[in-house]
Amino acid sequence: MTDCVISQLLVLLLLFLVCSRVFWIKGDRRDTFAVLAPLAVLLSVLIFIAWDITFPSFCVFVLSVIVCIENMHSLSRLFHNMVTDYYSPLLVVCSIINLVLIVVVATGIILLRPVPVPLDELQVYEEKSLLEGSVTGGFHPRDGVFHSIDVVISRMVPDHVPAGQLPLVLWVTDPRQTEEQIRPVAARLAARGYEVITADFSKKPVSSALYRWKSVLNGGILPVEDYSMLLMQTIARYRSLLLLYGNSAVDSGRPVFIAGEGLGCEAVVAVAGLLPDIVSGYYTVNGPDSYGNFRQIDGWFDGFGVLTESAPWASWALYGGNPLDSRDATCFYSIAAAIQADFVFKNILGNNGFSGSTSDTVNNFTVAVENFNTGNFVAAIGSSASTGGNPVASR
Repeated sequence: MTDCVISQLLVLLLLFLVCSRVFWIKGDRRDTFAVLAPLAVLLSVLIFIAWDITFPSFCVFVLSVIVCIENMHSLSRLFHNMVTDYYSPLLVVCSIINLVLIVVVATGIILLRPVPVPLDELQVYEEKSLLEGSVTGGFHPRDGVFHSIDVVISRMVPDHVPAGQLPLVLWVTDPRQTEEQIRPVAARLAARGYEVITADFSKKPVSSALYRWKSVLNGGILPVEDYSMLLMQTIARYRSLLLLYGNSAVDSGRPVFIAGEGLGCEAVVAVAGLLPDIVSGYYTVNGPDSYGNFRQIDGWFDGFGVLTESAPWASWALYGGNPLDSRDATCFYSIAAAIQADFVFKNILGNNGFSGSTSDTVNNFTVAVENFNTGNFVAAIGSSASTGGNPVASR
């Protein structure tokens, strides 16, 4: 389980203790278990800050608030050093209803939990860093603990190779998602012999969640008034990041690639055109690559990242299907995107084939085919075989 799921279940456990106490606490005593209700609300808010606002987290937060409100009288008696000799029938009924809701929400969270990114199995190391600055003045490492955090950078590299010796890949994240939702692809691409950098600009958790839900309510497409603004913002942001990380990589003789999906597809092409002296080539999911070919991964939800892995509840609710498909450890969609990107980049470097993988091998990918539609596999691999011509953005 991921840390976010464990945190959600911890909050539900606190709520379960608060609501069930009406059945097993008897006699005149201080109702100390009531303090767990506001503690659950606080932890729910911290989950928002740490992992963004998702539907499961929102359900946990709403339950926490309801339970806290229902126990305000008990909290008041506790803070005034008064004992509780019995619980009102209304509180008992509300507690029973809450317990049923807690069990339902906990069951849903467990069945529709995200798939953890197996960094140890992939033999990939992840490093986080914090940046401050702006697109106009440029970004730089945060100078002090009291300075603002404008970007959270995740850098993934294979365990056995120093980062400074690998091709650099900057992955452009769609504004509707956070860096966490593209980690499965970044990790599997890094395992194939790259230093992969992803950035999270959503310092305020509500930002990406707002655009995500506006897109869902608009049939999966961003409203026109938001699209142009977010596209220009994304281009400016990743141009600045590419200047920060790409120049030093080029100076050391390393190739620099850029990749993305969703709205990031257009941003990738634009940034590659703006910085041709830095970018050696690019790849986009369900979009063009440096050769001018369009590559398709059927079942990929543009703009939402690897939905079946990062948010199975959303995949199941919006698009149907078996939510337990994502339990397969090989995870078809992230592997398909990593293989496509690797194929494009290796062709640009003059190394045809799928060499450079550490542990996320073609054998593992073959296992995934047994659990997913064969047509998706053909779409993921077959389109890669048609690559030809010269890369558009090659130096």
